[in-house]
Amino acid sequence: MPHHHYIPPFILRGFIPKETSSPKPSIRKTKKQRQREARKARNNGQPDPETVSAFSMRSRLIESVPIATTSGVMNFCQDASNREHLEHLEKKLSELEGEAARIIRELHIAAERQSSNQTFTVARSDLQLLWKFIILMHYQNSPMEEMYQEAHPRNAPISQWLRHLKETNGYTTDKEFWLDGLHYYLSTKHSDILKHAKQIPNDAPFHHIGETNVDISIHQWHALTYESFTNNHFLGIWRSHEASEFVLGDNSHRIWEGTLAGSPRLYNIYVISPKITIVLKLNISKTLPPEFEDSTLKDHPLDFPQTVYNRGPGVLGNRHASPKDQFDALERHLQSPNSDNDQFTFKINKLTVNQTYLVNQVVLENLAADELLVFASRDAMLSTARRYDTPEGTFRKQNRRARSGASNLGQAAALPVAPSNLKRALRGWVTSPLPTLLLFAHSEPG
Repeated sequence: MPHHHYIPPFILRGFIPKETSSPKPSIRKTKKQRQREARKARNNGQPDPETVSAFSMRSRLIESVPIATTSGVMNFCQDASNREHLEHLEKKLSELEGEAARIIRELHIAAERQSSNQTFTVARSDLQLLWKFIILMHYQNSPMEEMYQEAHPRNAPISQWLRHLKETNGYTTDKEFWLDGLHYYLSTKHSDILKHAKQIPNDAPFHHIGETNVDISIHQWHALTYESFTNNHFLGIWRSHEASEFVLGDNSHRIWEGTLAGSPRLYNIYVISPKITIVLKLNISKTLPPEFEDSTLKDHPLDFPQTVYNRGPGVLGNRHASPKDQFDALERHLQSPNSDNDQFTFKINKLTVNQTYLVNQVVLENLAADELLVFASRDAMLSTARRYDTPEGTFRKQNRRARSGASNLGQAAALPVAPSNLKRALRGWVTSPLPTLLLFAHSEPG
């Protein structure tokens, strides 16, 4: 039976401990090659060569976990409605992950360059792929059982619409809704998804769709959900301090932190490797005083990318042009194939040891009782765990009785079990989006 990874294997491979990785230059291998090597190792009584170290919240021990069987579920993406090609969604998802892996490898190469001002430049076409990859990681890690559940309190405003869709599409399970969304995202270009979102009558906010018009299609719903991420956030990059590393939780691709004027999800955090975390931050935060932000990450550097338009209209670079003229010019430019080669340059923001820890603290605070914490270096992990287990932490943690295990790495490490307020607030795939700001249209992949 297929094992579907909700954390892509190429990300997990970045956490293979250095002491167990090959000293030879890394060569990309096919899935069949990796499976063959794993079988050979088992037959020789050796561990799987693709194994990560993880702290198990259930056993409270540090364990070696094969990538092939971790951070995933069986048959999760199987589409029962397509009997001839049950795994067609898994195949499309694998293709997207392959493209994302290429882009993220280029990001890591840029991050390793010796420079006081590290940057990463990417074409619009690749940036669109990266956005789709991030959004689908979030989608796969979201609580599917609540997303389209009529009886769930969060879905009360759209319960009539959900009922109508079930009747018209013949859906009998919530998973059918979820698979429909996955199929739509994987089969539709990023730019076309945004076009579909613009076709919603009266620009109705999606949390009122069920109240205003039950005839709005499920694909328009999916499009609006997607658009709320791309148009309400800007993307940034954090690099961990040289003396520290990021850690990865089972749910690390759907966690958020901070509020803006009382609204949640100031930051959406996506740990990509021990050295790189990709962040989405609300656009509107740039127009409000810092006092409106309530976040442990508010001192972490993050800003919009610098954009160079490929054969773009001159008004886009005219600071004296009105926002409307610039927006209209951008809309026209995005319809041109020239826009695919627009260049976005992101600063790779190097964090301090303390700033790196605060990102890890969010990951730790959101771990559930049956999840895994994956790490690359035991020393870096234990340093984080020791600090998390002290009273000085920013969060009011509910369980400080765990011990760091510094004296014996086979013993339990210092991680709490009880869910926090942040964990309880996390439930849900999206919240009501803040208004889209035309002012920041240039910062998004379009």
